Amino acid sequence: MALGRKKGLLIGNAPDTFLGGRWQTVRKLLDRGVIGQPTGVAAFVPTHGVERHHPNPDFYYDKGGGRFLTLGPTI
Repeated sequence: MALGRKKGLLIGNAPDTFLGGRWQTVRKLLDRGVIGQPTGVAAFVPTHGVERHHPNPDFYYDKGGGRFLTLGPTI
């Protein structure tokens, strides 16, 4: 954050990714211990492909995962 400020950069996000109802429900269940202590997680992002929503999707396929690593929330 400090480096971003120093360089005059802005930060953006998709609030529905981490503030949406489903993730708030997951957070609530975790905090209440309803499912016990998680030991792993799996996530799926159903999509018809990034080519449908991005005019130049090449960076999605970069070595190391490209931007796919930003598609899921971190809980």
